[in-house]
Amino acid sequence: MAAATARRDALDAQSHASVADRDRVETERERLRARIAELTAQLDPLTGRADEVRTREATATQAVADARGTLDTIYADLRGVEAIVAERARAKPNAARGWPARKAICPG
Repeated sequence: MAAATARRDALDAQSHASVADRDRVETERERLRARIAELTAQLDPLTGRADEVRTREATATQAVADARGTLDTIYADLRGVEAIVAERARAKPNAARGWPARKAICPG
């Protein structure tokens, strides 16, 4: 009889511990659900802002690429003009600088 009573008391204690564990788990789940909802509420506006920033970044990156392309064209044109000027300078050294042609100082 004492053994049966001890066994019953052990089973009751185990049952109470299981119920307490279940209650703790449920409380923790509720706390975590509330925290997830809170974090989601904080994250939603940030997600929209992040998307907006990504769009602006993509636009800025495209603008920079376009500007680089334009600058490449300008520099290519400038190198072409410099080549023409250099060629003219070789052909007519003084004329390219806008100077008058040399006159002989000593008639020869």
